[in-house]
Amino acid sequence: MRANRKFVWDDEAVSPVIAVILMVAITVVLAATVFVLVSDIGSQGSKSAPNIVFSQDEVGDGISVTSAGAGANWNRLSIKVPFAGEAYFDPDGSTFTTITLSASTFQTVTTSDIPVKPSDKICLRSTSGAQSNVRLEMRDDVASAAVGQGWVFSTVGTSAKAAC
Repeated sequence: MRANRKFVWDDEAVSPVIAVILMVAITVVLAATVFVLVSDIGSQGSKSAPNIVFSQDEVGDGISVTSAGAGANWNRLSIKVPFAGEAYFDPDGSTFTTITLSASTFQTVTTSDIPVKPSDKICLRSTSGAQSNVRLEMRDDVASAAVGQGWVFSTVGTSAKAAC
């Protein structure tokens, strides 16, 4: 009976060792939380694709830039079509750069740091005969995101450069 009374009179709630361990653990958790908030470690590392609006030119078998947001550069963009051919990239309205296209493979538009601006064009040409129901896709390689919803041409001929 006397042994049971020993616990009744004991006023200690937590041993000093456990209390120190709890205080250190709380301090470490708070320090880690403050570090993450200050250094922004938890932020998303992904970049977003710049806003570019294109209009489709069915006659010239290509697309033209209507508007482009800040940070839009041609060297970030790749294009893909389902046939072997060429695309003509016209960044200044007078000089065409030829992009060799492989079937269903994204090809970089240019390696040069050229800003996208209104009136820039990309025109398509098939090297394996006229193609029908051609879907042109474009993506931003930096953001790994599609640019636009893709464009479908009823036909792509073998001489797009002249029409572009």
